[in-house]
Amino acid sequence: MKIPIHKLVSVVRGKKPTRFPYCNCLLFEDRTRAIIETATEIPVLQEIESEKVDLVLNSHAHLDHMHGNWAFPNARIGLHTESAPLARSKEVYGDSFILDLWKKLMPLPLNILIPFDRPQDALEIRDSRIVQYPESRVDFTLEDGEELDLGKVKLRVIHAPGHCRGHCCFFWEAEGILFSSDIDFTGGGPWYGNGTADLGDFLKSIDMLVDLSPRITVPAHGRVIEGNLAEPARRFAEHIHRREETILEKLDRPRTLDELEDLKMFHEVRLHLIFHFWEKVMILKHLDRMVQMGVVVQEGDLYYKA
Repeated sequence: MKIPIHKLVSVVRGKKPTRFPYCNCLLFEDRTRAIIETATEIPVLQEIESEKVDLVLNSHAHLDHMHGNWAFPNARIGLHTESAPLARSKEVYGDSFILDLWKKLMPLPLNILIPFDRPQDALEIRDSRIVQYPESRVDFTLEDGEELDLGKVKLRVIHAPGHCRGHCCFFWEAEGILFSSDIDFTGGGPWYGNGTADLGDFLKSIDMLVDLSPRITVPAHGRVIEGNLAEPARRFAEHIHRREETILEKLDRPRTLDELEDLKMFHEVRLHLIFHFWEKVMILKHLDRMVQMGVVVQEGDLYYKA
């Protein structure tokens, strides 16, 4: 469905919730017909006449943002310079998925099949190796601060790393419309379970978006936010600080990563082994940050409060 937020701009989403493997998309019907993100249901892609879209912008190369790129045969597709290699190559995507780390942290090989809406677009990992991945062409790359002229709409590219290295947001400053992508201000808090995620960058990027003072913020997941971002951003960032405090409290004695993973700070319900892995990866992000800050000490497999 299309949900207008301006005479030239509509949020595009399907009937299913906008959590993995789907997201909110943002359609601009200007001189250049453009869309940010494509990961929605096939009937929605048909409704917006995807073959008549001129430009596709992916905020980053995670599949819950770009698995619908196939439906835009006549559009030029753009991603940030840091994201383009992931979109083009299953090997580079596998590196970002840190499958080598899986082999060190997990007791069993990773086997998972995510079909998306077309079987030929599935992501399949077998024995901790990617055997099927819906690669996307990339026609051009985006840089921070670049302005995309769609006609009346002038979109500014905002490189906002943290969730991953190549993560971007898009801002139409004249109308105060921001697409914040995976800085999504949802109640579950930030997600940073991939190889290039960085907590310090994430916090800086959250602050940077607040400083833009958008009138309307469209996240990739969750609800559209109207008005001041300060309070949603504070609540969102607070998840990072609370997780760190919880870890520090538990390090009153030396603990292993496996012991800390049992705290279930990120995923209370774990439907697949991959949720245990993401839990460990995100805890490691905190531990590495706290070791650098000098508040945690690592000795071999043990961590404890300095």
